[in-house]
Amino acid sequence: MQSRSLPSSDAGQLVNIVGNAHVLSHLDDRALYAYDATIRRNIPDVVVRAGSTTEVSQIMELAHNTGTPVYPRGAST
Repeated sequence: MQSRSLPSSDAGQLVNIVGNAHVLSHLDDRALYAYDATIRRNIPDVVVRAGSTTEVSQIMELAHNTGTPVYPRGAST
């Protein structure tokens, strides 16, 4: 599994959008999101737990502007 670090400016913008408690950047937290029901595994650079459609829109705008790929995750069932 490969792991990169998110630029601090991007992380700061995510915190501004959803709040610090909803931006998971510690390796232990991110590792929990590295897999699903498939056999593929990849530790994300950051996990963002959006709480509203407005937050999702702002996150997607930031991702678009920075060229950051986004991999949505559902309810993890």
